[in-house]
Amino acid sequence: SCGVHLYRGLKAASVPIVCICARQAKGVLKSKVNKTDANDAEGLAHLARTGWYREVYVKSTDAHELRALLRARQQLGKARRDFENQMRAMLRVFGLKVGQVSRGRFEERVRELLIKVPALHIPLDQLLMARRSLLRAHDGLDDEAKRMARADERCQLLQTMPGIGPLSSLAFVAALDGIDQGAMFDHQLFRRALAGDVGDADEGQPVELVDNLGGGLAEARIAGSNG
Repeated sequence: SCGVHLYRGLKAASVPIVCICARQAKGVLKSKVNKTDANDAEGLAHLARTGWYREVYVKSTDAHELRALLRARQQLGKARRDFENQMRAMLRVFGLKVGQVSRGRFEERVRELLIKVPALHIPLDQLLMARRSLLRAHDGLDDEAKRMARADERCQLLQTMPGIGPLSSLAFVAALDGIDQGAMFDHQLFRRALAGDVGDADEGQPVELVDNLGGGLAEARIAGSNG
């Protein structure tokens, strides 16, 4: 949100600023009978005056840039699956099933079925063309994520564990932003990773790493769908 940008700008200008827990503040403001902007402002002022709030950590610029890449990759994967499901549905109306095929053979399989329904050539050609574009963009972000993981010592160390690839390691590093490397690898989330409890995002399943750090909520969400 814009709040993060404002926080960084005020911090850079050496203005005293604290980011508070939105969930806690919302709970306090809901207690007002009449919820208006004026009442909300008064409630926040009371929170600041009494100190009855919980300060939360604001992620660094590097962490937000990393999360942006992972979320963009996730969105491209979702869009590609939506296109594929749409094509499957269009063919199913004519009694044709694509079936289970790999990502690489999907277009070939669709074109095999198109021979039986020539009328679908134009719409499906356009969908297939859009799908190819999504695949190229998705692969481009994959390459960038792998490059970033290779350049990060923490990611390299995480990848020495079985089942942890560049995407899982990047999500882990983004989630534990703001603490030093020694504390990171002593953290309970790292121990979960050692026990194989973070899933296998690099093999196709989404991973959510959620943890409370310094009174704030640190979360990384990636989709490791490669096909």
